[in-house]
Amino acid sequence: MDILSFIHDRSGDYDCPVCREALVDCDLKLLRQDGRTYTVQVGCARCHVTFVVVLQLRGELPAAPPEPAEPAPPPISADELLDVHERLRDFDGSFSELLARDPSHIA
Repeated sequence: MDILSFIHDRSGDYDCPVCREALVDCDLKLLRQDGRTYTVQVGCARCHVTFVVVLQLRGELPAAPPEPAEPAPPPISADELLDVHERLRDFDGSFSELLARDPSHIA
């Protein structure tokens, strides 16, 4: 996770020094990075004031959360395997016909 994403995710926990509203949807611009010290320009989405903050990290930035994985399909059942065997046993055609999307070519 980059520093601007890290700050943006937590921006709603802090208030603008001028309008005192939460800094949700604030504009962020990284001005400088010196090791673990970051200088960031923050723009309030409500009153449009711009100010600069200097942040120093003590620990590591958390890793980005993993992308949600699609659930794995269920394993092939014994009945499905028997169905395939029965359809292929009497199949008389080309490989292309076998791989055709229309299941009627296989039956």
